[in-house]
Amino acid sequence: MGASLVSHGHLSDLYDYGTQLNWWRAHEGSARPLVPYVRPPFYAAMQSAIAKWPPRTAFIIDVSSLSLILIACWFWFARSLGAYALVLAALFWPAALGIAFGQDCVLMLGLLAISYHLHQKGHDGWSGAVLALALYKYHLLLLIGPCMLLGRRSKMFAGFAATAAAEALSSLVLAGPQGLAAYVSLLFRKDLAGLYPSPQLMPNLNGLLLNFHVASAPALIAASAAILVCALISAWNAPWWRGMTSGIAASILIVPHVFGYDVTVLMLSLLLVVKLAETRLARVLAMWLCTPLVYLGNLFSSPWPALLPIALALLVLALCGEALRNWHPAHASRRTERFAWQE
Repeated sequence: MGASLVSHGHLSDLYDYGTQLNWWRAHEGSARPLVPYVRPPFYAAMQSAIAKWPPRTAFIIDVSSLSLILIACWFWFARSLGAYALVLAALFWPAALGIAFGQDCVLMLGLLAISYHLHQKGHDGWSGAVLALALYKYHLLLLIGPCMLLGRRSKMFAGFAATAAAEALSSLVLAGPQGLAAYVSLLFRKDLAGLYPSPQLMPNLNGLLLNFHVASAPALIAASAAILVCALISAWNAPWWRGMTSGIAASILIVPHVFGYDVTVLMLSLLLVVKLAETRLARVLAMWLCTPLVYLGNLFSSPWPALLPIALALLVLALCGEALRNWHPAHASRRTERFAWQE
């Protein structure tokens, strides 16, 4: 829908509800509720290239491309992290689920892998710039910038911020102030069933609370604040694998709109935790999140869908505990040697 509307000159009114609804009824009918297009303008302009193909052909090309990206990531994981990483990556349910639904989460995973590879090679500026290309789903990277700053990665943050600024400026030029205002308005609409279907199935804190029938604004604020503090503690002067993992996991938990396939963006981080984390609890939780079992809770009624957000929250807490443990003077010398090896 987004690519088609942009290719027909509707970029300035792409996020107008009436424009999207008319397209949806013309192509999908009125039986299904509108699933709005909510990617930012800079990404919509890039996607418009696929509109020259019929929807079915475009879908096949999209699924095939994402599958090849996923396989390339698997090869890189096996080569960089070991054979165990390939096994865990192949078991990882969200990536396959996202491809089947035509979601572009695997593209984010590929960009994260390239970014981390550049970081390993000492090119932090380029690493941050590549990571910012994944901001077409910016809510999943909400805390990445603060984690870079707390980890004292100024070059990485500079590259990240510069690319993010360029994306924001290009979006403003493409859609105009009114187009961006319509975009924000569309995001905050609460009457769109296609945008917020089954909130109890979302792997965030709101979904967790809904499954135990204790959802309320105070409870959500308190839980979000606790996760935020733990994530920031985990990232403080920490190796980037820990800062990246805690930042992404906490972002997934605190944002209001997220689905199971969005956890694909966390795959690399989980594999890094399994390889590099010091505590057994963190490693076990990361392996548990790589298996399909934790995602199958969504097939059952409450409280089983809460398995996934609980596991994510426990992982953030485990990484926070590991960070606090390493701050103890008794671990100072060991911490210096281990961080040098991990980086």
